[in-house]
Amino acid sequence: MSHHSDLEAAAGQAAILKLWSHAVGVVNNVLVSGPSLEGDQYAEAPKDMGTGVAGVWGQHHFMLTASHVLEGAEPGDLLAFCRPSGDLVYRTTSQVTIENSVPPVKCTDQDSKIHQCPWEDLAVVTTKASILGPDIEFVNIANSWIDPPEGETVHCVGYPTDNRVLVDSQRVGLVTHRSLAFYADVFSGDVLPCPSDDELRFRITAYDHSKHYIIPFEPANRGKHPRGISCAATWYDPEYSGAVWSPHFKFAGTCTSCYKSGTVEQVVRASVVHKFLEEVFGTPT
Repeated sequence: MSHHSDLEAAAGQAAILKLWSHAVGVVNNVLVSGPSLEGDQYAEAPKDMGTGVAGVWGQHHFMLTASHVLEGAEPGDLLAFCRPSGDLVYRTTSQVTIENSVPPVKCTDQDSKIHQCPWEDLAVVTTKASILGPDIEFVNIANSWIDPPEGETVHCVGYPTDNRVLVDSQRVGLVTHRSLAFYADVFSGDVLPCPSDDELRFRITAYDHSKHYIIPFEPANRGKHPRGISCAATWYDPEYSGAVWSPHFKFAGTCTSCYKSGTVEQVVRASVVHKFLEEVFGTPT
């Protein structure tokens, strides 16, 4: 490998780690019974899971995630998967193990509050910065955001449910209680043109161009589904010039839903997220 290739690989990993430091897997640990991800007829498992972004707005630290992920939950019901030390490398589902997956952190902040958006699939969970561990970096969304233009590339780190590993399983009567851990994944995609009228009518039905844009979900080509990356942040570098690494990533929105069998992801524009956070926390100072 050439010296240039070494630098390129190192720069690429640095960029991924930077974005991973903002990502948080969010689990609604209100237990519900039903068929498990592993196929059991009866299993007791967390109600929902998504990905969030660790953000700061003035003096307020929070996790931004999707409103549907937090349905029926109080702050104490939430678990968070946070970046550990070490690199993020691509792993197939079969390569995710207990040793390399991320263990959950319980949200123990007694002052934590959940704020759900009444007009978009967004929610914030206020929290102390120390709750999420030393490797999480809270991004200043108030001052560092952008709505990326069509055709530009955005990057995303999330916690898809495909990247799971069984930590513990206990059977109580007819119900199996399962504990899972997860591993993050990274993907990039170009902002796609506005869907056609036919697509809006039949295939991309919840899309509003004033609020959303869409990107391809590249891991679908590797057999993965975007389930679990709800509200994973997208990032854009407006000063990108062909180099792999740049320190200028800006918050570009949050994934909320998918279309076309998981091959296309809908993203809430950063300006829309900014409006919601301003409603919750007030004008940034």
